[in-house]
Amino acid sequence: MQAPIASTKELLDFLNQLEDIQVITETFKNPRPDDVRRIYSALVTHVLDIRTEDIINQNNLQKNSADYSTTSISNYNEASYVLTNPEEHVDSVIEMEFYKYIQKILTSSGYMEFSFKDLISPTGPRFVKQLSAILNLLRFREHYALKEYETMMFDATAYEVQKEELEKSLDADTILLSRLREKNQNINSSIKSLKSETTELTQTLRELDINRVKLEQEAARLQKINATNAQTLANEKEQVTKLQAECDILQTQIVHNPEELKKKIIELRTTIEKTRAQQQDKENTRQNILRERDGIRKLDKDTQSAVKSLYDYEKEANRRTQQLKSMQDKNNMIEELQEDCNQLLGNKQHLIRQTKNLENKIDNLKNANQQKQKMSMQTLSDLKNKKVKVTEEVDAIQRRIYEVQVAIAKKRQQGEDISRNHNAEMLQMKQEYEGLSSVVRNVHQRLYDRTPLVDMTNH
Repeated sequence: MQAPIASTKELLDFLNQLEDIQVITETFKNPRPDDVRRIYSALVTHVLDIRTEDIINQNNLQKNSADYSTTSISNYNEASYVLTNPEEHVDSVIEMEFYKYIQKILTSSGYMEFSFKDLISPTGPRFVKQLSAILNLLRFREHYALKEYETMMFDATAYEVQKEELEKSLDADTILLSRLREKNQNINSSIKSLKSETTELTQTLRELDINRVKLEQEAARLQKINATNAQTLANEKEQVTKLQAECDILQTQIVHNPEELKKKIIELRTTIEKTRAQQQDKENTRQNILRERDGIRKLDKDTQSAVKSLYDYEKEANRRTQQLKSMQDKNNMIEELQEDCNQLLGNKQHLIRQTKNLENKIDNLKNANQQKQKMSMQTLSDLKNKKVKVTEEVDAIQRRIYEVQVAIAKKRQQGEDISRNHNAEMLQMKQEYEGLSSVVRNVHQRLYDRTPLVDMTNH
């Protein structure tokens, strides 16, 4: 399919962007060989990045070298097989290399009709078609490269945005996890402190409960002793009352029997003293019991206060238990949050792995693209090598044809020169012949005029 013909303005804008190129409209109408060569040289440099100096250096052609038999130049060696005197055709080899690069560009552009004649005797329409094909090739290459670049940039931007979002989510999750861990540590410290205090208070409560039971038992024992002592005191008071009555009776009997009375008085006194001593002992015992009772009451009061404190402590312990339960609930919630954090971390790791997978996928795509490009380049290189071989064969044939054409032109020129010289000689000979013929005719005429007529009939 033929490439669309570019307008003159498009071609001017395109060519004037090249290095050291200034083109006018007349160039497209009536192109001159030197202008065509200059434009194609700039295009070879622009498209293939090969300068004319590179072509010369690549072929390593040395015009001034006297020894061509030891030259290691591939093109010269190829030329030596088809040319009789290759040292005389160094410029022709460079020209053919230049022609090969131009043909490569135009063939890649889809223009298959390029020939050596387009360099020697260019025409406007063909030159415009050739430039249009190259311009369309460069536009396609630029558009394809730009599209590929935009696609890759879009994918890279999307991956970068996703990566930033994942990093932000990761930072937020990390901060939340750090706060939860710190809060969990504080709660664990409070729980440990409460457990320690609860253990101590429980031990104290047990000890106080044991002491309370002991005090209650001791109070019951002392109450029994107090009741027993009170009964004993009442009995002794009754005995004292009886003794007092006997004393009164004895006083009434003092007059009747003094000796016996004295004896009884002494006995009574002894009995009373013993009774008083016993009563005093009883009183002392009772006072001791009362003091013990007061002490027991005080102890009971202290015990009740302790029990109340224990009840208060039990309430506090219950409250602490509720707090502990609340702490446990919070701890469970923290564990759930920890699990959520772990899940978030897992999601984060998954997202990181996903990001790495995406990056690996991008790298794989890049590698695959590079591999495909390498394979394409390899295939293209193989095709180019085949094409180069064919082109070299064609070039060799064309060089041979060119040399034959040059030889024919020389022979033709020589033939034309010989023909001109021959024609000139023939003309000169004709002129000389005509001059001689005129002289001969004149001589013959004079001889004829001077010769007498002879009657041939007599002979």
